[in-house]
Amino acid sequence: MNEFTAQQSQGSLSLESVVTFLIIAAIAIVAIFVLIYIVRRSVDTKRKRDIFLNNRSFSKLVLNVSKNITGSDFEVWVQQLLLSMGIPAKVVGGRGDHGIDVTAEYNGKKICIQCKKYYMKRDTLMVGEPVLRDLYGAMHAGGFDKSVVITTGNFTREAILWAEGKPKLVLINAKLLERIILNREVLRELFQ
Repeated sequence: MNEFTAQQSQGSLSLESVVTFLIIAAIAIVAIFVLIYIVRRSVDTKRKRDIFLNNRSFSKLVLNVSKNITGSDFEVWVQQLLLSMGIPAKVVGGRGDHGIDVTAEYNGKKICIQCKKYYMKRDTLMVGEPVLRDLYGAMHAGGFDKSVVITTGNFTREAILWAEGKPKLVLINAKLLERIILNREVLRELFQ
């Protein structure tokens, strides 16, 4: 092998080495971005979980109730809670329900209920004013005497302010739901 051929071989190995290095570098960069994405997602999930757990209205009892169920399961759970108290109730939910998930009758009053099951995987844990307005309108349109929103989360400040002065609208957050689970008479008082 002459000197010229040896230099060409070295140059070609050099080019192969550069290409190999660039491929490895690209894979490493992609791996770093994937790792950053996974860490950020984990941190976001933990942050949402911490917000949920540190929420003033959070209840560990309600967390245990709602942890492994879907929104539809929560509607059935609310219905079963009412039935266990001797309050006739049925699940309505589905398309075109206008926000009414469960209906009940108590002391001659027709009650419409919206169930908002939130858990730490949700982007939000707060029920906003638009949900209350929609249910309140559905209550009047459907001829109900009272409307109730039951959530495993909480209500936004705007929702609470909007509900003030509306005795036909009852808001039940996680903390109040815990009180109801422990003492069913609390719900009877709210349904009056």
